[in-house]
Amino acid sequence: MVFIGILLIIQGFGSALAELVWDTNWGLLALAERAVDIPLWVNFAVGVGGLALIGASVKRERKS
Repeated sequence: MVFIGILLIIQGFGSALAELVWDTNWGLLALAERAVDIPLWVNFAVGVGGLALIGASVKRERKS
């Protein structure tokens, strides 16, 4: 699950950074944006979701 969390962090925050700095989008969110208009906050939400997934995974490992 940590691997998926890392991918979500890179996709979410990387896409937000690309959109803010270079006014473009990349990755899976760029493909989704071709079909529907995605607001910038969705990119950040994907990144935060990745952080939460890693946090939950680490908490679960410590509990075991």
